[in-house]
Amino acid sequence: MKYLHLFASVVLLYSCKPVTNSVYGVNKNIAFKGLQEYKNYVEEKYKIDVNNLFYIDQDSYNEFISLVIETKSDYFLGIFLNDSIQVKKSGFLKENESCSGRVMEEIRNASGGISAVSTTKNETFKTQSFTNIVTKIPLQFSKDGRKKIVLIFSYRAGAIHKKDFVQIQNLLESRSDYDLDIISLDKLYDLE
Repeated sequence: MKYLHLFASVVLLYSCKPVTNSVYGVNKNIAFKGLQEYKNYVEEKYKIDVNNLFYIDQDSYNEFISLVIETKSDYFLGIFLNDSIQVKKSGFLKENESCSGRVMEEIRNASGGISAVSTTKNETFKTQSFTNIVTKIPLQFSKDGRKKIVLIFSYRAGAIHKKDFVQIQNLLESRSDYDLDIISLDKLYDLE
């Protein structure tokens, strides 16, 4: 019995990656012919509202990817008050940032005024450039105090968080105190 348990554990450990790749489409490599083809793919496959989708400009790409790696962000980059102030992530969220329930709770808890949330400095949006995939307008912050929820996306991550994106979009549709922006980590500047 002991050997059967050990054998099952070994099989699960070494077989998860191929299962994840085939079930969720992780690490697919698609050669998109242009931004329109990419937009259509993201809209149809992931149900992401491409009006909220931004791509990283070439000069900012490496720095932004480094930030994502350094902060160990999964798909939720954070909640921003403006281009230099971010709502500090709670310990509850930091324990498992890939859990959609924790992300949704973080969004709900940050709905108070600026004085009701703990903040930290983050000048990512001051020093880097992001362009809306539909309008070609740079990423901007509202002047009326709405917070910005920023998610990160890559088709190469597969459909693991597809439902999470839809849930967050649905939650924020009825909220006037938040804007939602999704930044694609895919090298879309090559498709312009």
